[in-house]
Amino acid sequence: MGLFQVLSIETVRFVRTILGVILLCLPVMVGADPGPQPTVAVRVAVLSNSPPLQFYDPEQNRAAGFAVDIFEAVARRQGFKPSYVFADTWSEVIALVSKGQADVAASLAVSEERQQQLVFSEVIDTTPVSVFVRARDAVVTGLDPGTHVGTTEGSFILAHLEKIPDLEVHTYKSVPEGLFALLAGREDAFVAGENLFLKEARDAHLENRIRTLGKPLLDSKRAMAVAPSKPGLLEKLNEGIRELVASPQYREIYIRWYGKPISYWTVKRILALMSGLLAVTIAGLLYWRYQSVNQLHEALSESEARLRQAMDATSDGLWAWDFKNRQVYYNPNYYRMLGFEPGEFRADMTSWQERLHPDDRQDTLAAFETCRTSKGERFEREFRLRDKDGGWIWVLGRGEAVKRSEDGQALKMIGTHVNITALKQAEETMREALRDAEASRDRVNAILESVPDALIVADKDRRLLLMNQEAEKLFGRKGESLTGHSLDEIIRDPLLFDVVSGPRTGDERTQVAYVDLPHPELGGIRHFQAISAAVQGRSGDGSGTVTLLRDITREREVDRMKSEFISIAAHELKTPLTSIIGYADLLLREEELGPFTDEQRQEFLSYIQQKGDVLEHLVDDLLNLSRIEAGRPLVLDRQPCNLTALIRALIPHHQRETDRHHFEIDLPADAVILNVDRGKMEQVFDNLLSNAVKYSPDGGAIRIRGERLEAEFQVTVEDEGLGMTAEQVERIFEKFYRANYQNTAVGGLGLGMSIVRSLVEAHNGKIWVESELGRGTRVFVRLPLASV
Repeated sequence: MGLFQVLSIETVRFVRTILGVILLCLPVMVGADPGPQPTVAVRVAVLSNSPPLQFYDPEQNRAAGFAVDIFEAVARRQGFKPSYVFADTWSEVIALVSKGQADVAASLAVSEERQQQLVFSEVIDTTPVSVFVRARDAVVTGLDPGTHVGTTEGSFILAHLEKIPDLEVHTYKSVPEGLFALLAGREDAFVAGENLFLKEARDAHLENRIRTLGKPLLDSKRAMAVAPSKPGLLEKLNEGIRELVASPQYREIYIRWYGKPISYWTVKRILALMSGLLAVTIAGLLYWRYQSVNQLHEALSESEARLRQAMDATSDGLWAWDFKNRQVYYNPNYYRMLGFEPGEFRADMTSWQERLHPDDRQDTLAAFETCRTSKGERFEREFRLRDKDGGWIWVLGRGEAVKRSEDGQALKMIGTHVNITALKQAEETMREALRDAEASRDRVNAILESVPDALIVADKDRRLLLMNQEAEKLFGRKGESLTGHSLDEIIRDPLLFDVVSGPRTGDERTQVAYVDLPHPELGGIRHFQAISAAVQGRSGDGSGTVTLLRDITREREVDRMKSEFISIAAHELKTPLTSIIGYADLLLREEELGPFTDEQRQEFLSYIQQKGDVLEHLVDDLLNLSRIEAGRPLVLDRQPCNLTALIRALIPHHQRETDRHHFEIDLPADAVILNVDRGKMEQVFDNLLSNAVKYSPDGGAIRIRGERLEAEFQVTVEDEGLGMTAEQVERIFEKFYRANYQNTAVGGLGLGMSIVRSLVEAHNGKIWVESELGRGTRVFVRLPLASV
């Protein structure tokens, strides 16, 4: 070998080596950033569990993800040397930057709340935030009350979801955890950024198991974030972001983390597979055709013979029509089905048409003609045929053309007529039974819904079967959505749960308990009597329970007021009796205690008379209450009465009882004549004036005004006293009710205003009260004027 050849070989090897080195270095040279080398250390806060956005990669023992690659590309351009601080939640990421434990967050969704703590760079990524549900879930149609919704812990989405009323929101530390919670049915929906959630689903090959629900809720704009005290760092980050986003490197990073994986089944592979399958199929069809043609010729003659035998032997009516040769065949059972002997009537098209029911003839003949003239059509119809006795039987007719001409007209048709009369009768019986069952169900539902108390029905496995509207109001949830749920998911009160669950022993048929439950609509705690009874099946075994919750809050309040009334009545009766007995005893023991002057005797007798009047009023109130309670009408002695004169006559008596009040009277000067019971009207206005004095212990003006209306006269009694709350005004006319005033001791049985209203209404009048606590009370009485 010559020297030239040796040099040539060595030169070639050298050149090849140089080219190899250049090719190896080329990707690095092309992918290298033009920015300066890292010179400034920067601590970067990264979420450890949010792939593909940002996460901790245990295989490489470093931070990874779209946001990490974006930050490192910016860092190379701006001369940063990043080190990473990991956090488990978005809240921890924000805290790291806010407290100075990190200089910058690699990526955070921009929100108003977060902008109050941090300063955000220019946007590095924008993605829609959507609601994801299971692909085949047709129940969830939106973020409705009661929907179980998941999202990532610390996400800004959480604040948006909390604004939607009555959602049950749960948080998860990562998107993968939330994805599988949704697929497992723990959540009805999951709200997240589309790129994160769909990427996670694609990587797990589960994208066909989820779908988005409606339009996106909002757009999530992500950016880097720093503390407000670092404006210089923010400026450099923005410079790098603008440069990076405009470069091809940004697109490479985006596709690397959010691009969809390439499926194994490419177009070329699918076409190749289909070509192979097509070739195998054609070969198989050709072989099958060859074998079939040979077998068909052998079996054709044999099958025609067997067909004739089968047609004669079958229990159904068979027919065959040869339109070309004008021949019709009916098998023997065709005749017997109609009550004839074989051959008893002619076999032709006309005989069939004549036996069709008039109501069925037009539609049946039209369907038959369609089958005869249209290629590919079959005849199938239910109709009635007249039998030998003149009655009607139901028939299911089926048929098809076995031979057609070139223009599609049937040349030969065969078919069956099946007697379905019994089936039709059974269907009608079932329809009637179904109608009866639906009517019974509607009656039961109407009865249940008309029950004024809450009603709950449960099965023996302690699962809800039914609750009426009152129960739905009590528990604040619709019964239809709870049907089949366990009772412990619905009933939180342990005592009520035991009662609704049913008797614990076979001897116990019913259970009774008293429970206190909050009422969402009425508000506050209500008292209920819970009565549970076992439902007995036909075998005698218990099949569940029926529980009635009767609201006894009002009854307990009435019992309390009655007990209080008895105590007060005893006190009110005892007080004047004690005085009467005391002064009577003084008069009886005059000789023993010394002589009394005439003035003293008169004083004692006047006091006895006053206390007697008090007792008389108490007894009158009790008698009036007794009449009202018994439902007996009040006896009225109606006479023409000047009402203004009646009221003016009552005022001096009350003025003498107090020196702290003054009465302002604004009544018409002329007579106001009403057809009333004078005694009852004196009782009404005496009570109103007495209340005005008693319930204004600090004195003040008491105003009595009267005015004529069209056919009525209205009197207003107004004081400047204690006033009442809205609740007290609402209950002022209740029997035994006494307003609770701690700063004054006002006696009474709590019957006055109840009796006053009964007396006013007995006169076809109206009474109502307006009051404000601390600002006095106004009582309005409106009575019809006497007809002239």
